[in-house]
Amino acid sequence: SEEVTQVPMSLMEHYWKKRDSFAPRRHSVEGSLGTDSARQSLLDEKKLQMLGISLKRHEHRNQGVKGAEAIVSIKCAILRCDFDVLHIECLSVIRTVIKQHENDGQPVTTFVAQNGEESIHGLRCPIEHRLVYELCKVPQIVDRLECMLFHQTFRDNLGNCQRDLDTHYKALEMLSRKRQTIQRFFLTALRLGQSLNRSSKRASQAPSGFELASLEKLAETKSTKLPRMSVLHFVLALLRPQEVESLFTREDFTELQEAAIRKTHKVYSDCIEVAQGMYSVQNICQTGTYVRPSGEAIAIQRRRRTLPARSSTKDEGDVDDDDLFFEVMTEFVNENLQTAEDLSERAFNLILLYKELAIYFDDLRSVYPPPKNENDTRKDLVEVFQRFAAQIQLHREQVESEKLREFLEAGTFSTTPP
Repeated sequence: SEEVTQVPMSLMEHYWKKRDSFAPRRHSVEGSLGTDSARQSLLDEKKLQMLGISLKRHEHRNQGVKGAEAIVSIKCAILRCDFDVLHIECLSVIRTVIKQHENDGQPVTTFVAQNGEESIHGLRCPIEHRLVYELCKVPQIVDRLECMLFHQTFRDNLGNCQRDLDTHYKALEMLSRKRQTIQRFFLTALRLGQSLNRSSKRASQAPSGFELASLEKLAETKSTKLPRMSVLHFVLALLRPQEVESLFTREDFTELQEAAIRKTHKVYSDCIEVAQGMYSVQNICQTGTYVRPSGEAIAIQRRRRTLPARSSTKDEGDVDDDDLFFEVMTEFVNENLQTAEDLSERAFNLILLYKELAIYFDDLRSVYPPPKNENDTRKDLVEVFQRFAAQIQLHREQVESEKLREFLEAGTFSTTPP
């Protein structure tokens, strides 16, 4: 029989040992300072990337401060509310990351408590993890960041709200000026409808008023004798030419269109949100308590300096002189509270004007309060009249080109207009 080649044991050990050195290593989440934790990350991958990019931008904007210096720079800027050092983009990312960190149970803080601060160096992206750890030492950091973002976005949000209010006021005030002419149109349409339904079994069930939701149906209901003409054509032909011309101009339609895009409920709620944000910051300055949008009240504490580990006193350290949050927010409220209150009052008056028009047109339940979203069964009064104005412009031209008014005035019964 053939001899089987014997492989020396030393050679076997050599190759197996070499094979082990290339085997992929598994990283235990419970590891601390060993090599197994070298690639461990305690933060969401996407949030980690966002934080890394923001750190790079912060370093670039602040004369190349890097690493631990960048962390100190950001932390001090947050404590001092120094918006010249900490740009709003970086502030927004930090708020997102820290908020997610809290929602996840503060894994970085827990990790350091179990393994010591030096363990952060063994994590992947240690600078990003160190930043999160340091910022979580700031009392009520998430709520502070929310207030700082509100501070920085207030002027832009205020300007947007004021422009949206102006746009909506123009549209509603225009409808208020024209409401008598519009009401005559509605009465003419109602009488025409009642005449057409006189022989119908449903005539007795017809509503006594004119429903705004039925405006679109006027253009859909065609004449049996003049298929090109709808009820809307006939109503316009029955009105005096000057009344038809004054219903809606192109400028009126543009005002309604711009207001309809913004939506009444959103304009109102955006204004109230800005005012409520200001009241929440004011409450911090007066009582030290921040009321979150959820209604939860949170006491905002000043940051105190950390005492040496070997100190025998049980008292907390002195208040950190870098913590200027209350001073900056107090100044902000004093400068802008009246403006926020004025905005809130204008928004409230806008809804009053909206409601007055709905009552005048006798169809409150169909359009008030203004719908919050597309699933709401109610209609936005501004959108209703925007579509109505578009139909008026189109059908008004057709009434003139088809000479329908002359046709009706002649009292003829031909199937073809003159």
